[in-house]
Amino acid sequence: MFARHAWGPVRNIGTRVGIAFFALFATAVIVYLERNCYADRGEVGTLTPLDALYYATVSLSTTGYGDIVPVCASSRAVNVLVITPLRFLFLIVLVGTTIEVLTQRTRQEWRSRNW
Repeated sequence: MFARHAWGPVRNIGTRVGIAFFALFATAVIVYLERNCYADRGEVGTLTPLDALYYATVSLSTTGYGDIVPVCASSRAVNVLVITPLRFLFLIVLVGTTIEVLTQRTRQEWRSRNW
């Protein structure tokens, strides 16, 4: 009924990178807007846009150094309700892209050996 369009691997990866960057920058914007509820090395409300981007990167990648932390109930709620789903999205995109690349490579190797 509907025509299926096969996207090429470059477009697939480009789309996933775009989704990952969206999650990263959305998280950074959310953190920066709530900067008065985050402590950086014990100082509350001193986050710069770069600090917010750093926190988003460390948080979404699940590295979590602990140098920037939410200190208000509202920022903790935002972390649970908004940033955690963005973290899942980020990780799903990362893992999905890795699996797709490995699957394509394995499929190509199998075809070249068996055909």
